[in-house]
Amino acid sequence: MTESVFEVSNVDTDYDPTRSPHREDPFGFYAWSQQYQPVVWSDLVQAWLVTRYADIQRVAEDTATFSSSVAAPPLDKMVPAEVLEVLAAAGPPGKSVLQADPPEHATMRRIGQSVVQGPRINAAIPYMRQVAHELVDSAEADGARQIELVSQFSLEYVHRVLSTLVGVPAADMERVHAWNNAFLGLMAPSNSTAVKLELAQAFLEYETYLAELIAARRADPRDDMVSALIEVYDGDGIAAEESLPDMRMFVRGLYAGGIHTTKDAITSAVHVMLTTDGGAPWRKAGQDPASIPPMLEEVLRLEAPHRGLTRLALRDTTIGDVTIRAGEQVLLLFGAGNRDATKFLEPDLFQPGRDNIKQHMAFGHGIHQCLGRALARTEAREALTVLAQRLPGACLAPDYKPDYSPEFYFRGLSQLNLTW
Repeated sequence: MTESVFEVSNVDTDYDPTRSPHREDPFGFYAWSQQYQPVVWSDLVQAWLVTRYADIQRVAEDTATFSSSVAAPPLDKMVPAEVLEVLAAAGPPGKSVLQADPPEHATMRRIGQSVVQGPRINAAIPYMRQVAHELVDSAEADGARQIELVSQFSLEYVHRVLSTLVGVPAADMERVHAWNNAFLGLMAPSNSTAVKLELAQAFLEYETYLAELIAARRADPRDDMVSALIEVYDGDGIAAEESLPDMRMFVRGLYAGGIHTTKDAITSAVHVMLTTDGGAPWRKAGQDPASIPPMLEEVLRLEAPHRGLTRLALRDTTIGDVTIRAGEQVLLLFGAGNRDATKFLEPDLFQPGRDNIKQHMAFGHGIHQCLGRALARTEAREALTVLAQRLPGACLAPDYKPDYSPEFYFRGLSQLNLTW
């Protein structure tokens, strides 16, 4: 169970989740902000941080006032000119459904839903179970009774599942993982120009690879998401050279939004279940798989793996008593909204029986609610079911201390050492 260790009256109000104390515990800041300054300016991201559930909900639903064009930080806003010069060699960046406003959003979301669809996800469940069992078998090889869950299970599991669904060959998974991290690193406000210049070179390789993958699937379609994406665009009569930037963006989005978040959700769920009530939730999960979905939802609320998305004010407006000028950005901190005591009673407690548990914002809110949420939930549920049944006696390693990755937009443990 995760609870804030900081007094609200003595919290560091300069929010930066890549450094202490917010890296370990952002919840003290959330509580301070919600009580004293629910809309607070951040010099680091050059945006207003919004932390109350009702305010986040209102902004996310008001697409006429707040544009999603900056939902994920646009690279032309996040990198200096010399980095943009390198990136220009990749050609047009493509449009993202995450950054689309109505009416264009509806068309792009239709395309996404036709690719990331229920039947495709359900058909992959046996493979999810197979991969989960294989990874546990590997950890138990030679009689080992310990596992570092992030590197030996969660990360490998989500990469193998997503790559198989997308159509990325197993031999390319490691390279795609590195390229995905480079893409995300370009958007991180804390990375230096020198670092971003290196990441830009990796990004160019990523774009070339995706173009080659799309061309290969156009020539030889398979039962995967890339082939399905090509079928939709070609069916809409869009020329291949015109659709390529958007298709590359779509695949990048699948990895950018689907790896860290699901990996962190699985790891956080195991950690919370093992550290609550002496591990009682973990034991219950192993005995009753039906108890896992509500526990997963509560972990998604408690430890939202994605911190939030940005909106651009299209006209002067107010949030609470703060005036937001046209052209200013607001960062909707979904993780903060999930800890709002006016929405969730005793928000720091793990309570899977909450009546309003599915009203959490771990997958965002409004028309941009995550396209892959059904996939993420299914992946996490199947992984947790296998882990709880295979490792019923699991507990934290005696010397384990939680350490969170220094990521700005994602929250997750860097490692989780278990023994049994």
